[in-house]
Amino acid sequence: MKQKLFLPVIFLLLTKIVFAQSFEGEIIYLNSYKSKAANFSDQQVQSMMGNQEEYYLRAGDYKIVMNGSVVSTYYYHAKENKLYTEFQDGDRMYWSDAAVNNDSVLSFEVKKNVGKILSYSCDEVILHTRKGTQIYDYAPQLVVDASLFANHKFNNWYDYLKVAKAVPLKMVVEQDQIIITSEAIAVKPIKLNDDLFVLPAHELVKSPY
Repeated sequence: MKQKLFLPVIFLLLTKIVFAQSFEGEIIYLNSYKSKAANFSDQQVQSMMGNQEEYYLRAGDYKIVMNGSVVSTYYYHAKENKLYTEFQDGDRMYWSDAAVNNDSVLSFEVKKNVGKILSYSCDEVILHTRKGTQIYDYAPQLVVDASLFANHKFNNWYDYLKVAKAVPLKMVVEQDQIIITSEAIAVKPIKLNDDLFVLPAHELVKSPY
């Protein structure tokens, strides 16, 4: 029941997460949550979603592995422009059309040299959206080919990438029900195997969100 009630937040996490030779490899983030929903405490959300994620990026595809009790894995396949969510229990995966966005960017600003994350000097993009604020700190040298995500409108992802053109190392995403903070604790450039991005053999169901 909690899973169903909190589905909008579960799919919101797809925001956060997402190198002219694009970075290929793994980034590990630590996540924290501030719930605005009366029925969910910060601790409940963290238990459901997990406090750590493994983010794998290659060309226009990515995969996010969570360590929470509800969500298992997210996938994005650029060729289909679809987002997939796998849960820890059950044999279904929910998919969303990444061209659909239920938010919009009203304005943005860029700040230079806002600080360091790991050994990287970071700039910052702030998106002021219809639903809230999204803040991304990024290292310009960790380049993302933004054109690979030109159709990824979901949760304003392309709006961020077309400005920063780099992987985010810290994200603070605020919307109606939640504030999610993610910060990188490791960046690992490695070659990734095709098998890593293959969907498990689950029934595919269109997401209601």
